[in-house]
Amino acid sequence: MASSFLSSFLVILLLYISSPISLTQTLTGVKLPLIHRLSLPENSNETFQQLVEINLKQLEMEFATLDDQEEFSLETPMIRFGGLTYFVNVTIGNPPVQQYLQVDTGSSLTWVREGTDPPRPDDYVPSKSYTFRQMSCGDPICTSNNTFECLGPKINLCGYKIFYADGTQSSGRIGYDQFGFVNYEEPKSHSFVDNVVFGYLGNIVNGSRSTKDTHFYGILGLGPRSISLVNQLPAPKLFSYCVSNLSSADVSEGYIHFGEPNDYTGDLPTTPINQGYKQYIIEIQSICLDKVCLAIDPSVFKHIPGVKSGVSIDTGAIYSYLPDIAYDAVEDAVINLMKSKNKTYVPDLYKNKSLLCYDGKLDDDESSYPTLIINFVGGGAEMEITRNVYLHETSPALHCLSFRRSSRFGEKLKKYTMLGLLSQQYHVFEFNLDSWTVGILSDNFCNDPIL
Repeated sequence: MASSFLSSFLVILLLYISSPISLTQTLTGVKLPLIHRLSLPENSNETFQQLVEINLKQLEMEFATLDDQEEFSLETPMIRFGGLTYFVNVTIGNPPVQQYLQVDTGSSLTWVREGTDPPRPDDYVPSKSYTFRQMSCGDPICTSNNTFECLGPKINLCGYKIFYADGTQSSGRIGYDQFGFVNYEEPKSHSFVDNVVFGYLGNIVNGSRSTKDTHFYGILGLGPRSISLVNQLPAPKLFSYCVSNLSSADVSEGYIHFGEPNDYTGDLPTTPINQGYKQYIIEIQSICLDKVCLAIDPSVFKHIPGVKSGVSIDTGAIYSYLPDIAYDAVEDAVINLMKSKNKTYVPDLYKNKSLLCYDGKLDDDESSYPTLIINFVGGGAEMEITRNVYLHETSPALHCLSFRRSSRFGEKLKKYTMLGLLSQQYHVFEFNLDSWTVGILSDNFCNDPIL
């Protein structure tokens, strides 16, 4: 399915690139497929289990060293380069060049890397675009954004530098160009938006090592700041996305929708976003197994000014991370549940890696297991996480808890809650920057079709 969809996708894209370009003054209802990393041609030899391991190792490395990073701040983006991630295909420039950009709700700047070595046809080269403009140091956007900096009076160009939590940094220049989108509900509907602010010639450095990873094109920044793509589109300031089966490389397993609400029946339950931060920070009210709520004080999930705390929904993480009090309650509840089904966790993994895992197939009817429900503060929003998600199949016949302790990664993260992609499966998340809310709805099939 993935290969046939990708073939159709490329045919549509060729028609798109060869079509006359006209600018869009208003843009609503644009829906794009979320492209699984395993679906990209360069990654055909990778497996889901390998990506899980890559992500875990990166998290352990980045969080374990946070206390030693002078550049780390309370709002440092948590994105991971590599591991399991989702991409969207957009075009940049005129003539348009397709770019697979990694979706990131945790940072706001969209940027593309510098060319690969050796070069390839889909490298974005600013000098070849008729609609590209450089940004000078005196541009109000450059002077008002603390992510941007003047690269020097001699060249008078605006640049950017971003530090990520794994010690990686990206730096480059800031400019304007035309971005293009194909609406997959109407394959011939092409939208072009002029003068989008973005970073270009992005160089990625990890420690002393510069990388030109051919698997990685750049970041699609969907955070809440003014430079976010969401805030630059001539459309209502909202977007939604849904991913279903994370272990499947099927391109059509998810979507992202810009500019208008999805078609829901009834009101969408929401929770408020804490304003004034570089990430979307929300709060949890309770965690329950079916109707039995665990003994967790809600203050554990509150955002504390000046402390990395509160709750974020992170598209760059696989696992979810909870403060110790909350994690202990969830772990104890799952252990007791599995004991009642005569299943015992793997002691070596628990002792040596703090992983709660169960060996053997879980042949029981999934409906005989309770649903783990996360209730959010505010308007009734909740996540309904089924057994195959909170006890996910890490490898054949091994199921592990999809939650981890935040404290294992150091003092700076011990009060922080992060809900990763495993927990996000089979849910729609709608971020509304006009009402400052996140709408959350269970959707077992992400059945708002894109084709």
